Amino acid sequence: MSSLSGVIDDERVNAALSWGIVALVAYAAIESTLTGELLWAGLAAVTGALAALPPIRAREARTMVSWEVLALAAVPLVGRSLGVVTQAATYLAVATLALLIAVEIDSFSSAAMTPRFAIAFVVANTMAVASVWTIAQFASDALVGTSSLPGQTRLMWDLVLATAVGLGAGLLFELYFRRYGGPDRDERSRGESA
Repeated sequence: MSSLSGVIDDERVNAALSWGIVALVAYAAIESTLTGELLWAGLAAVTGALAALPPIRAREARTMVSWEVLALAAVPLVGRSLGVVTQAATYLAVATLALLIAVEIDSFSSAAMTPRFAIAFVVANTMAVASVWTIAQFASDALVGTSSLPGQTRLMWDLVLATAVGLGAGLLFELYFRRYGGPDRDERSRGESA
């Protein structure tokens, strides 16, 4: 193990980096609200709230999800706030929100996920969140007069691509699971399924 990975694995350092990323997500939520991008503001607010949920429940500021997962979730949100907007940012934002949910369930609850189930969970959650995102865009277009939805064919391709990005996020979760799951967690999973 290199000296840098030892520092990063330190709980205090992880918490400091994670809270810094939560602050960036809060910035993205505020900036999106001020510029009238309410869907992005809502997505950033939900991401920040999910990131803050474990320390609030545990009443311990150091009980944070890994900074790497939060950084991945923050990239599309902060990138959009800085003007780096691509269609892939939407897919990545949706997939990383599902990934964040899966990591928090696996890390901070008694539920143990096998890698296959974790991938399926992240993909299914990505598809669900992408569908809710589409419904929110439709509601925004109908009620506020925005023009978020590009058309039916494009919408279907957006959902297909969001699913593909969800599969990629699921594979990332499997790598995360292998890195942080450890042998004792694997044994616990086998013991509970027996």
